[in-house]
Amino acid sequence: MEFEERNAALQKHVESMRTAVEKLEVDVIQERSRNTVLQQHLESLRQALTSSFAGVPLPGSGETPTMETIDSYMNRLHSIVLANPQENENLIATVRDVVNRLER
Repeated sequence: MEFEERNAALQKHVESMRTAVEKLEVDVIQERSRNTVLQQHLESLRQALTSSFAGVPLPGSGETPTMETIDSYMNRLHSIVLANPQENENLIATVRDVVNRLER
């Protein structure tokens, strides 16, 4: 009798765990779908930034962005602007102009 009660309790626990696993699997599928959409959006942003900043060489190196270097390009551009904003007023104006055109 005791074993039957334990067995029934374990079966309920197993069923509860199955339900939880199924719910988690659905959640994982939804998160993968969201990640795919976000990745596509990120690639779209990278393409837009690459083409928009193609005519904006970095001071000192003359580097312009490519799809492969857009992340590092934007980081370096940000660092340059923050390091010497007074020396880079023209660059800041150019960046503002590019960003304003992106928002349209």
